[in-house]
Amino acid sequence: MKEKTNVREALVPLLILFASFIGVTLCSMIFMAKDNNYDNMINQYFNISKELYGKLIYLHISKGALVNGMNLCSLAFLFGNFMLVWEISSAKEKKRRKGLLAAASVYLLLQAVVYNTVFQRLLYFGKMGFLPDPRIFRKIYGGFHYVTVIGNFLMLIMGCGFIFLSDLHKKQIPELLRVKRAIFLTQISLAGLYFYMFFSLPDSFLWMSRSTGYISYHSLKMAPYVGGMRAVIWLILLFLIILFYNMYRYQLMRERVSQEEYVFSSIIASSEISTRAFSHYVKNELLGIMAEAETLLAKEKEPVKELENIQKSCQEVYDRLNELQKNSSRIVLNQSRQNLAEVIQSAVEENKAMMEKAGCQILYEKPSKKAEVFLDPGYMKEVFRNIFCNAMEAMEESLGEKKVFVELKVYDEEVEIIIKDTGPGLSENISNRLFNPFVSTKSTKQNWGIGLSFCRRIIISHRGRITAENGELGAEFHIYLPLIGEVSDGK
Repeated sequence: MKEKTNVREALVPLLILFASFIGVTLCSMIFMAKDNNYDNMINQYFNISKELYGKLIYLHISKGALVNGMNLCSLAFLFGNFMLVWEISSAKEKKRRKGLLAAASVYLLLQAVVYNTVFQRLLYFGKMGFLPDPRIFRKIYGGFHYVTVIGNFLMLIMGCGFIFLSDLHKKQIPELLRVKRAIFLTQISLAGLYFYMFFSLPDSFLWMSRSTGYISYHSLKMAPYVGGMRAVIWLILLFLIILFYNMYRYQLMRERVSQEEYVFSSIIASSEISTRAFSHYVKNELLGIMAEAETLLAKEKEPVKELENIQKSCQEVYDRLNELQKNSSRIVLNQSRQNLAEVIQSAVEENKAMMEKAGCQILYEKPSKKAEVFLDPGYMKEVFRNIFCNAMEAMEESLGEKKVFVELKVYDEEVEIIIKDTGPGLSENISNRLFNPFVSTKSTKQNWGIGLSFCRRIIISHRGRITAENGELGAEFHIYLPLIGEVSDGK
C-alpha cells in the first residue's frame, strides 16, 4: 500500500519552528532588556532602537514568565525540528523510529517540568515534602543542565543525520532527492545558527537563598559578540523561509507521484475487465473461423493457399489473445524467501539460447553478497524475460554489438536490478507512458503493448517499483525490491 501524503499536515512542523523561534527571540529580547547586565549590549544582538529598548523594560511581564516562555519555545523548536524529519520519513522509517519519537517527547517534557521556575522554587524551598541541601541541589542542577545542553545539540544534529542517512539507504526519484538534499542543507544551517544563538536554553536562571527568601535571575548566556551578530536572527528567519519553500515542494512532488501511481492502478483495473471480455468474445469467433477453414481444407484435394493464410492468421491472433488474457488476469503470488542473485542467474540461463539465436549477448556477473528477497520466482523470471525480449527486439536493426547487461546492487533496505542494452534507446514520445497498457514501440500486429504493464504489476505486487530511462548506451530498466525484513511496510 502506498503512503498517503498530506501537504497541510507536513507543514505543521514548520509552523511550530516559526512560532517557537519568534517566541524564544521575543522572550529573550525582553528578558535581556530587563537585565542590567545587557544594558549596553542588547542592541548588538538584536539591533533594536533605544526607544524600543525603553519600552521593553517597562512591559508588565515578570522575569519568571519570560523564562518559562523562553524554555517552552526552545523545547518546541527542538520538537518541531524532530517532527520535520518525521514528516519526510518513509513508513518503514517511521515504524522503526516510533520508540525514538516517544523517548524524545518524554525527554523534552522532562525538561519543561525541571526548568519551570515554579517547580524549581517549590523544590528548593521544601514545598514538595523534603528540603534538599543547597549545595547538592545546585550541583545536581548544574550537571543536569550540562547534560541537556549536549543532549539538545545532539537532538538537532540527529534530525539532520536522519535525512542524510535516508538518502544513502536507497535510490530515490532524482527530483525528490534534490529537494530532500536542499532540505538537509537548510536544516543543518538552521540548527547550527539556532544553537549558536540560544545554546544555553532551556534554563531556570534562578538564584535563590533559603535563609533570606531572596530570589533573583541570572543573565541569559549568549554567544560571545562577533561582527555581524545582528544578522544571525535574520539568517535564521531566512533559512526558515527557505525550509518552508523546499518542504512545500517536496510534499507536492510526493503527492503527485502518489496520484500518478493511483491513476496507473485505475487504468490497469479498467483494462483488465475490458481485455478479458474482449478476448473471450474474439477467441470464440476465431475458433469458429478456424473450424470452417479446416473443413474447407479437408474437402480440397490440394491445400488452398488463401485458406492456409486464413488459418495461420487466425492462429497468430488466437495466440496473441491468449497472452493478452494471461497478462490481464489477476496476479496471485506464491512468494518465498529467495536469493535474488540466483533467480536472476536462472533467468539469464533460461533466455541465453534465445538471445544468442538473435545475435545478442547477455552479460551477468553474480555478486558475492547474498540478497534475500520475498518473491515469486516464476513471476519474477517472467519480468526478466519480458525485458530481455524487449531489448532483443529493440536491437534487431542495430549494426553494432548487441549486448544486454544485467547488474544487481544491494543497499541497506532494498536491492536494485539494472538491465541495460546497446539499442537505440527509448523514444521521447512514449517514455512517460512506457508502462501503460497498450503502449508499444513495435508493430501492433505482433506486439500489443501489454508486456511492460504486466511487468510493472508484478513488481508492484512485490512491493517494489520499476523505472526506465535512456542511459549511455541505450535503454535502462531499474527494478527496486525490498530486502527481507522490510517487506511488510514497503513503499
